[in-house]
Parts: sequence; structure tokens; C-alpha cells
Amino acid sequence: MRYAKRDILATRPADISPIDENCGGKYRPIAIIHSDRQAVKTGIFHLLSNVASICIGLLCFPLFVRFIEWISNGAQMEQKIANAHMIFNTASLLLIVPFIPWIEKMLNTWLPSKTPAQPGTTVPATNPV
Repeated sequence: MRYAKRDILATRPADISPIDENCGGKYRPIAIIHSDRQAVKTGIFHLLSNVASICIGLLCFPLFVRFIEWISNGAQMEQKIANAHMIFNTASLLLIVPFIPWIEKMLNTWLPSKTPAQPGTTVPATNPV
């Protein structure tokens, strides 16, 4: 918040990307505020996929911990954390990929693309009653 007040954070996605990558993605919503519809759809998809992955992960947490302990086979804590991170991200991806066409249709329904007016067409006048 302090960066936005001092105009250090720009509102363009290209400017905020290096900051976003180094801060774990928490500035991604700021980057899509003044973007086109496709960027907003991408941001919403990212949010929905993260929330879905976390919810599924929390439901399966005890099983996940046991699996990481089994896979790590007595490794140091750093290696266990790295294994958990890699396996969680891979499993999240594999769970989300089959639903991408459905999610795309849903987002296109919620946020349809703005179509520019064709040349030579007029916008109907409204009746100021």
C-alpha cells in the first residue's frame, strides 16, 4: 500500500510483473485493474485455480503430509518442503487442466468481449421519457 501512495507501483501489467514475481504473485490483482478484458479473465482464472487448489489441498492435507513423508524418505526439512511445493503445484495443474474449456466458457459468459461498432452503423437513440 505504501508503494501505491508514493506512485512506485505502476498500473501497467508490464511494469508490475518483476515486482509480482518476486513477491509471490500478491500484486497480480493490481496489474489487471486497468487492463483489457482478456487480462481480467486471466487474472480471474488464476484466482479461481489457486482457490480451488488450496481448498482441495486442505481437504486432503493429512494424506498429502503422509505422502510427502513417504516420498522424502527421511530427507532434511528443506528437501521435504521442496518436494511438497513441487508435488502440490504439479497436482494442482493436473487437476485444473481438464476443466480449462469449461472455465473459459464460463469466463466468456461472465465477461464477454467488447465488440467495436462496425463502420457505417449507428447506435440507436434512446427515448428520454
